[in-house]
Amino acid sequence: MTGRDALIELLIQDPAVTGMVGDRISAVWATEGIETPYIVVTTISRGRHHHMGGPSRLVESRIQVDMFADTRRSCDLLAEAVRQALDGYTGTVSVEGESLTLQQCHLDNDLDDIEAWDEFAESPNYYRTTHDYLVVHHE
Repeated sequence: MTGRDALIELLIQDPAVTGMVGDRISAVWATEGIETPYIVVTTISRGRHHHMGGPSRLVESRIQVDMFADTRRSCDLLAEAVRQALDGYTGTVSVEGESLTLQQCHLDNDLDDIEAWDEFAESPNYYRTTHDYLVVHHE
């Protein structure tokens, strides 16, 4: 299990998040034509630390969580629910017999954006908020 998988599971288990997106939480990319709102979770980087004896088995990942919605307000509400579910989480997450203990999960950065397929459009196709989480665990 990866840190990305653990964050996806935490989002799936959170009633405030699933109350907004249902099962529309995916890894890396969303299927074409997916209904908004939805969430995409992607690992941006994964650093493995070493010490004098070799690998420490400590992993520090930067995981990006993108939230998409039809309005800025609904995107903001979804982003807040995601932040409440993930920021500051420590503990063990289990999925299908695998488990991972997160020693740290904190929101490092957030960004608001719009998505428009036509640069001359009068309004965006949808709104996006991006969160970057730093997640630490042992392999």
